[in-house]
Amino acid sequence: AVVNAALALLGAGRITSFSDTAILDGNLASIYDATVAAQLASYPWRFTLRKVQLSRLSEAPANEWTYQHSLPPDMLVLRALFPSATARSDDVVRDYEVFEQNVLSDQTELWADYQVAIAPERWPPLFAKLVHHALASDLAQPVSGSSSLAEEHMLKAFGTPAERGTGGFTGMARRADAQQQPPQ
Repeated sequence: AVVNAALALLGAGRITSFSDTAILDGNLASIYDATVAAQLASYPWRFTLRKVQLSRLSEAPANEWTYQHSLPPDMLVLRALFPSATARSDDVVRDYEVFEQNVLSDQTELWADYQVAIAPERWPPLFAKLVHHALASDLAQPVSGSSSLAEEHMLKAFGTPAERGTGGFTGMARRADAQQQPPQ
């Protein structure tokens, strides 16, 4: 549905699955995955955030840290670590290192704020519009051969170059998302 919305913006035909080779020789899934992942990871969207206590591993790290905790397998982006479930935002853990799927630190207990990938049917409407235009921008040249169409959708998704990627639907979606939490 997301790809078809982007293709409709380009005046292109619909697909029935990612294995449809009529468009981009079957590379559509990788372009879709990269575009969506980039938009989800670009900002700490409230609808993607989770908080969980990390599991401490029994094996000590082989370096200067005392403990290691495993990161959640569904983590897209780690946003913050806290020493307890009741820690406030000013108690954030700053001394740690991430190696592969583990956090190394001197904390016996760690809680993580992190982002996960969310199914498109659960995206807020403005974020969905942002992704539609970002994907249309990424697909415009290979699908239609039009660089001006790519630029048009880039402007709609991210705004002018002076806005540095924070205008267009990105700005609208971020403002709506920010209203879901108190000022920090």
